[in-house]
Amino acid sequence: ETMYFNESEIDIYDARLKWFRDQHSELMYVRNRCLKQGKEKGLKEGREVGIKEGKEKGLKEGREVGIKEGKEKGLKEGKEKGIKEGKEKGLKEGREDEKVNIAKMMKKDGEHVDKIIRFTGLSKVVIERL
Repeated sequence: ETMYFNESEIDIYDARLKWFRDQHSELMYVRNRCLKQGKEKGLKEGREVGIKEGKEKGLKEGREVGIKEGKEKGLKEGKEKGIKEGKEKGLKEGREDEKVNIAKMMKKDGEHVDKIIRFTGLSKVVIERL
C-alpha cells in the first residue's frame, strides 16, 4: 500500500530521518572509540599477563639452555598469546557495549522491544532491565 504525505508530514519525516542518521553516526563514533579503548586496554593487560607468563616459562626452560635464551623465548610466546587474547577480549567488550548503548537509545526513543531485539540481538530480559 502506498502512503502519501502532505508537506508538513514530509518535513516531520525528514527531520526524524536526519535525527536517526545523526544518532547512527554518533553511535558509530562511540562504537569505534570503545573498540579502540577496549583494544588498547586489552593489549596492555595482555602484555602484562604475557610478560609474566613468558618470564615464568622462560625461567623454567632456561635452566637447561640458559636463563637468557629461556626468558626471550617465554617473553615472545607470552606476548603473542597476551596480545591475541587482549584483542579478542577488547573487541568483544566493545561490541557488547555498543549493543547496550544502541538499545538504551532506542528504548529512550520509545522504540518497541521487538525492534530493539532485532537491531541489537540482545534478549528481551536484558533490554527490559536497561
